Amino acid sequence: MSTADTVERIFQLCKSKGVMISVCESLTGGLISSLLIEKDGASAAVYEGITAYSNESKIRRLFVSEETLKEHGAVSEEVAAQMAEGLYKSGAVGLTLSTTGIAGPGGGSEKKPVGLVFFGLCDGKCTKTYKYVFSGNRNDIRNKTAEQALAFIERGLKDL
Repeated sequence: MSTADTVERIFQLCKSKGVMISVCESLTGGLISSLLIEKDGASAAVYEGITAYSNESKIRRLFVSEETLKEHGAVSEEVAAQMAEGLYKSGAVGLTLSTTGIAGPGGGSEKKPVGLVFFGLCDGKCTKTYKYVFSGNRNDIRNKTAEQALAFIERGLKDL
């Protein structure tokens, strides 16, 4: 199944449900947004895409708690959830998705290895988080994260 096919299904679901989506990305740095807006007609489905790479951006733009960042770190389930929830509160959308992780090659540890990624998915009623550890180089990890993010968006839209 191609990325273009997944994006097409996402757009059809947005249309049939009358909603738009937003994404906030850290380690993917806009890659998910780029995949979504490659398709003509994206403005009918995509409300916004934000790259919140720094902790300051996560705090100011997405309302992530400083305490959460200090206690759990930027790469955590808690931060992924708060990113998705913060973005949901800031726009008229049906679904938001967030990504935070370690793309490498440096920055990993035994507890948080390179390839660790957390996803947050918020529909305003419920926030779900997902944890994956992808293998490969920096670009492999970012690409795998973006592809998985699209799958989560599609699944989340089906559940609305």
